[in-house]
Amino acid sequence: MHYWKRDLRPNLPNNVSPSTLNPAFWQHMVTFGISIGLQGTLNPETDVDRIASGDASWPNPWRTDSSSQDRWSNESARRIDDLLHASVNGRGDFVAASNPSQFSEALKDALSAIKKRKSSGSNVTSNGPQLNTGSRIFQATFTSGEWSGDVLSVALSPTGGIGSSAWSMVEVIEDDQAAFLGRGVYTWNRDTADGAVFPTTAQTAALERTGGTAPVTGEQNADYIKGYRTREGGVGKLRVRTTPVGDIVNSSPFYSEEAAALFIGANDGMLHAINSNSGAVEFSYVPAGLDFAALSTLSDPEYMHQFFVDGGIDVTTRAQGGNRNILVGSLGRGGKGVFALDVSDPSTFDDSDVLWDKTTTTDGDMGYVLGAPLVRKGRGGTTYAFVGNGIESANGSSALFVYNAVTGELVEKIVVDANGGGLAPPRAADTNLDGIADTIYAGDLSGSLWKFDITGNNTGNWDGVEIFSAVDVSGNAQPITAPVAIAREPVTDRIFVMFGTGRYISVDDITSTATQTMYALIDDGNAIAGRAALEQRSIPRTGVDSKGRPARSWEGYSPLPEGVDGWFIDLGIPTAGERVVTGGFMRGRALWFSSIIPEVGAGCDAAGRGYLNAIDAFTGTSPQSGTGDGSGTYMDVDGDGEGDDTVNGEGGGDDDGFVGSVDLGLGMPGQGTGVGNDVYVCGSDAECGSMDETPGDSAARRLGWRELFNRN
Repeated sequence: MHYWKRDLRPNLPNNVSPSTLNPAFWQHMVTFGISIGLQGTLNPETDVDRIASGDASWPNPWRTDSSSQDRWSNESARRIDDLLHASVNGRGDFVAASNPSQFSEALKDALSAIKKRKSSGSNVTSNGPQLNTGSRIFQATFTSGEWSGDVLSVALSPTGGIGSSAWSMVEVIEDDQAAFLGRGVYTWNRDTADGAVFPTTAQTAALERTGGTAPVTGEQNADYIKGYRTREGGVGKLRVRTTPVGDIVNSSPFYSEEAAALFIGANDGMLHAINSNSGAVEFSYVPAGLDFAALSTLSDPEYMHQFFVDGGIDVTTRAQGGNRNILVGSLGRGGKGVFALDVSDPSTFDDSDVLWDKTTTTDGDMGYVLGAPLVRKGRGGTTYAFVGNGIESANGSSALFVYNAVTGELVEKIVVDANGGGLAPPRAADTNLDGIADTIYAGDLSGSLWKFDITGNNTGNWDGVEIFSAVDVSGNAQPITAPVAIAREPVTDRIFVMFGTGRYISVDDITSTATQTMYALIDDGNAIAGRAALEQRSIPRTGVDSKGRPARSWEGYSPLPEGVDGWFIDLGIPTAGERVVTGGFMRGRALWFSSIIPEVGAGCDAAGRGYLNAIDAFTGTSPQSGTGDGSGTYMDVDGDGEGDDTVNGEGGGDDDGFVGSVDLGLGMPGQGTGVGNDVYVCGSDAECGSMDETPGDSAARRLGWRELFNRN
């Protein structure tokens, strides 16, 4: 108890995830006890509760008896009770192992518990364009070690605060397990090329596991994946779960107002459709292209984490989807290819609503699609799914796949660079405001920004051209892994395409200190001749804001000079290794984007930090006096309602010291979201904050685990 209740490192900020079993948020010691072949006087299964309720008490481990034999046996037993007592006080666990199998299981359980950390790597989405009492933020989380996940619906107040959870998907499941187990679970039948109830005959055969410590039939394994838990626990039985929902690491929740649903991919092998009002799971979908041999290990007590349904999701509005809400999702790190569902009414979804599944593709140009596909209406009223081919395709190319979103027909495959390394998530521009996509923009790993003209009725004439090549001052290519942001400048109507460079995909990326850059390009229909054609902007001042957080300022407002094709700012000031791996978004004239600075983790902490940034999109400087909040910054970091916050530090002049970039203390921040008049951002460690404050809501957690591709 001494080492549990005391902060063992009072000189460090508290960076520990509390839980129901262990509420400590300070640096502390947790005690796990294992007795090998000996039993105390107490039964750990029942007597601890009796002691807690006052019906019994802890034995005195130092009491002696008259008989030497009694003194030896009773004192030893009471000493074992004392180890149990220490484990209870230390919020750990205790096992009296009477055979080698129990001892092995106890060690595994203890090590698994030590690794558990509640965390999240997904972004946040909101269900309201305006901030009101009905607005919510949906946050996906995971617990490493046990590899479980959850989705929370968190209330937003009219004053911009983050409140308590309206619902937790896991809690809803626990409250009505019969409803969860009774939901429809569907898949794609590769033999008949149509939707089917999960599992198909072939999938059942692939899910059988004959070896290992817990053999299981395909039917039993399919039930485990769907959420049945009757075979969990004990020697020779399946892996014990605290919840049937798998970990949600990189797939971000997508909210559809028209469908009244939230959609999320999980590494239990399923995409889940969740009622956005109640948190109940309406249906689940198992893509056909999963590695079912790997999925069969999900129930193995010695399960090693793997990705399954871990990618991005896009859902059309009825107007864009031909009176349907069409969902197109990817497997992310779980496999190659995409799939499509008609989710217009999730409550009545069945196998006929599975539109198509291309996750079994053998196309050498298709890679791991880590970001979200883009589903938009094109010429002739056809709804298309535009898919950047992603990383590590067999051919190593950069290509845009264009599918008919309803039929799944591959309308076009536009390979723009045979050695480009992979196309990032695409974004579309409707330049003539007729509700139809005219242009697609996407970058690739080799630093090229591509523009695809899709205005012609003949899709065979659609093509892609390179309009810019991102390189640093030394001429080194800067990879583009995030989607672009697109905006039309007021008055001039010029189209600006904005993106950051950098990658965070493989283990090698963690320690990279290469200079990365934020670009804003004016697309006038002509290619841009590199950095020389752009206006360079700077970060003139670094220091801290009024709350003591690391902060930076941009240059004081100045219009772009005539004749330049945009602007750029080199990042990494004051810390090398800064990069942009998530897309930005526009709020008025402000471009909001997040940047991350990975660090090699030490001990139990997965290290890293980053900045939330807001800059005038059309100049690359601080906002002009009299615009935005009228004070030279889009940020109100001290929450006083005035945008007069300045950077306390060195460098710059009096006119450019306003805060335009701040480290919110969230670890590595994910993609921000705009709600009403506020901007929220979540870290890759699942903590959420606005530009004003970091909320103390219990849903906030720090990262305890992060998995990157290992090239070997």
